[in-house]
Amino acid sequence: MADSIRSRILPASILGLFIAVGAIAYSMAQSSAALPQTTDIPDVVARTNPAVVSIVGTMTQNAIDPFTGKSQPVTQTLGGSGFLVSPDGLIVTNKHVIDSPDISYKVVTYDGKQFPMTVVAKDPVLDIALVRIKAGSLPYLSFADSSKVRLGQTAIAIGNALGQFQNTVSVGVISGLSRSVTAFDLSGQPEQYDELIQTDAAINPGNSGGPLLDSNGDVVGVNVAEAQGSQNINFAIPSNTVSADVQSVLASGKITRAQLGVRYVTVTPALQQALGLAASYGALVSAGVSGQPAVIPGSAAAKAGIRAGDIIQSINGISLKDRSLSTALQGFKPGDKVSIGMVRNGKPFTVQAALGGF
Repeated sequence: MADSIRSRILPASILGLFIAVGAIAYSMAQSSAALPQTTDIPDVVARTNPAVVSIVGTMTQNAIDPFTGKSQPVTQTLGGSGFLVSPDGLIVTNKHVIDSPDISYKVVTYDGKQFPMTVVAKDPVLDIALVRIKAGSLPYLSFADSSKVRLGQTAIAIGNALGQFQNTVSVGVISGLSRSVTAFDLSGQPEQYDELIQTDAAINPGNSGGPLLDSNGDVVGVNVAEAQGSQNINFAIPSNTVSADVQSVLASGKITRAQLGVRYVTVTPALQQALGLAASYGALVSAGVSGQPAVIPGSAAAKAGIRAGDIIQSINGISLKDRSLSTALQGFKPGDKVSIGMVRNGKPFTVQAALGGF
């Protein structure tokens, strides 16, 4: 599925993403600015926990009774997490937590109340969704500036652990910044993530969509995945990225993203060697696996003259050496004019484009 990871029904009735060990690219990038830190973690948890919710899905399927051989309905319950970002019921979660059309979802708040929910918006690129419940005067969380997060600072994860332990709290530290990983659901469907925050605070399946907090109780990230087969390696989407989605929804009712209009594969040294490419990094413009065109007709890329085989290496001077093309585009809006640095036929080449949107 393009630009998203579908939720899957797990045997233990939990929702989560897993990262294969070895699929993590490390970056030393980090901010030098410090966040003020407090030390009274129990007080922070007591203040923030009421704003964290469980998202529960139910699905009924027919199953064969092994004793009678007859078909009978079986209901399965699944669990994920989210958190309130406004007093009138706007909730942030992961897209894969609420993305199955065959599942009926509801929100369970900290005090045990249950609410039907509506999906407000899904990020077309990132694993972020916003949903809403009809309620008023609800507790909610604020976003920290994730660009100021530092290695070693306190990290607090709250969520519906394993889909059955509501508002479970774990505490650790920020152990890595600007991580790039490839995540997989249990079907083996891959998705590339960039600029993630790494923490050793436990993020179990079912915690997906819950907040990663600093010791002031502000959100520094949205918990998204754990590294399978390892200990204490977990990841969150940075708050600045998520906050931009929230502000977009509050302003226009939807999440908008700048779009170039190409299909691509990320160039690695291994891919360079295998295909004899003229560059060791960038986005190789190429057709989709089902024959979809490399350059979408009528798109910004098509109008700029980008074609299959081009290797995009920068957007307005932002190098793709340590980030994907989709990540580089996150800093732009539809309509922005950008300079695109590429390699074409082994030589540097630059085009100008006015970005589209979706």
